[in-house]
Amino acid sequence: MRKIWIFLIAVFFISLSCATVQDPLTGKPTLTLLSTEQEIQIGQKVVPQAINQNGGLYPDQEVQSYIRNLGYKIAAHSPRKVDYQFYLVNSKEINAFALPGGPVFVNRGLILILDNESELAGVMAHEIGHITARHHAKFLEKTYGMNLLLNILAVVTSNSQYQQAILQLAQVSAGLLQLKYSRDQESEADALGVRFAYEAGYDPRGLITTFEKFKAMEKVNTPSLLLTHPLPEDRIKNVAYLIQTKYPEKLLLKKDSEE
Repeated sequence: MRKIWIFLIAVFFISLSCATVQDPLTGKPTLTLLSTEQEIQIGQKVVPQAINQNGGLYPDQEVQSYIRNLGYKIAAHSPRKVDYQFYLVNSKEINAFALPGGPVFVNRGLILILDNESELAGVMAHEIGHITARHHAKFLEKTYGMNLLLNILAVVTSNSQYQQAILQLAQVSAGLLQLKYSRDQESEADALGVRFAYEAGYDPRGLITTFEKFKAMEKVNTPSLLLTHPLPEDRIKNVAYLIQTKYPEKLLLKKDSEE
């Protein structure tokens, strides 16, 4: 009986530390250790490190504005309404990545291998898909647990200088910047990316042609993006099937004519 009471008390205190957020995909309330506000705070703490580790911001403000506007156009179709931010960083690595709560980064190296705006839109829509599905928050909750997250939140919500908490924040930052998504998460982000790109007026087949570029490059030198975004053989086929079944060619042609 004593063990039961200890368990119930533990559940009670854990519930006090949890937040309820609306699942942006189902609309149903979901219990989570991180509220949307806390997720955003953690993401913002990592932004400077992400910029510094990737060559700084690309200096051309006109190009930065183009990336931001393209990102805003796509993000407007996400059901998750957070403060999306878009950065072009001056790294030659072929990569794009996102952080919790809204930041999306595109590397200069990625831009150089793309042939058209639909390909870029597909990649950015995919990253927005990861944010929409809260993949970063789920990673933090699963990997670091409640005690560590509470310490991290003590840092990001105040000016606390506790050495241990600072070290833990650095640990979380490193984990986020090297986060390798699961197969299911990539499939979910692909599906959302296709949907967002299409709804924003872009041909979602741009994501397929981009994947094909990555696959061809993998034989010579694996792009950085594939280290965190696995590209198994069936992934391209799955995206192609999704587009074929949900966005038949007549709809794609209609979309192209509207641009």
